[in-house]
Amino acid sequence: MVQSIASSHPPPFQPVRRIALEALSGADMDALVGGSEPLIVEGLDATWPDACRSDDIRDVAVFETNPNSVFVNGQQRFGLTSEEFFRRLEAGDNVRIFDGELATSVTDAVTRPQSLFARLRRLDLFRYDKTKPVCFIGGGGAITVLHHDFEMNANWHMVLYGERQVYLWTHDQSASLFKLPLLGLSLIPFSWGLLGYRFARGQSCRLKRGELLFMPPGCWHQIEYPQPSLAVTYAFHRTPSEKRTGERLGAFWFGFMTLTQAVPAGRALAIAALPLIVPWGVFAGIYIWGRFLAVKLLGRLAGAVTVPLRHAETGLLHAYLPLMRWVRRRLWMGY
Repeated sequence: MVQSIASSHPPPFQPVRRIALEALSGADMDALVGGSEPLIVEGLDATWPDACRSDDIRDVAVFETNPNSVFVNGQQRFGLTSEEFFRRLEAGDNVRIFDGELATSVTDAVTRPQSLFARLRRLDLFRYDKTKPVCFIGGGGAITVLHHDFEMNANWHMVLYGERQVYLWTHDQSASLFKLPLLGLSLIPFSWGLLGYRFARGQSCRLKRGELLFMPPGCWHQIEYPQPSLAVTYAFHRTPSEKRTGERLGAFWFGFMTLTQAVPAGRALAIAALPLIVPWGVFAGIYIWGRFLAVKLLGRLAGAVTVPLRHAETGLLHAYLPLMRWVRRRLWMGY
């Protein structure tokens, strides 16, 4: 079970900068696409139709199709209908939808004002070429795992219903969060609280209905649901080069996750392929502790260690890509 960040006694979080929709300047618009710090835009719900401001989450969460997967008490479930999900959500169960798709009528209605979303559409570098946003719903104390998006995309994350608590760290805090190489995952959730978040400088916000949070590429985040909450995310890259790199990292991630599902399921091919991950595991130990100690002990000279490690990580990515694509093609289990 994922633990709340507050239970690990992290250092104080700084607030995320906020700006009202009507006060957005040209510089703010640039920061919402190409910035390096999180930013919140307030007041988008003033432009929404009444149906999208309902006090009943079912009026807002109108799905195009039944969600592919639902997490119940942290466990992934397939085939759960929307009706069953909402019944559990309203009963206060720990349920969460990750990567769902709302009806076009809803997503079109909340992309007002056009002055804000037109710039995003003109960019035309959406992750996996999905111009429609994906939705995330949770309740009953659900918590996401600490991560950054594996494809290194930027996000516009907009709340359509309820509230959520969001913790954020920019990508330059990766060494202090003990980042696993080639994955947007931190060692912290798997370290039994021995290290915690005490070394990283983070930000936090209580994100409410009608507020949009910009997260720059590689921005670490963990979201807690103190009450039922629905948000949509537009995931995009800022340049073609970023998109190409993101697609390669995404291919590694999907192959890696396929193995983690296929091995416990007893798939013989996955078990036979498992030793091929050993070089990654050995490198992970060097990478995590090498980067952390270099940043903490060498200060401005840390690049003498961290730069070679990042180059080695890139080389490892290219070496593993054919294997990971083959694994996903042969062993895909519907992640």
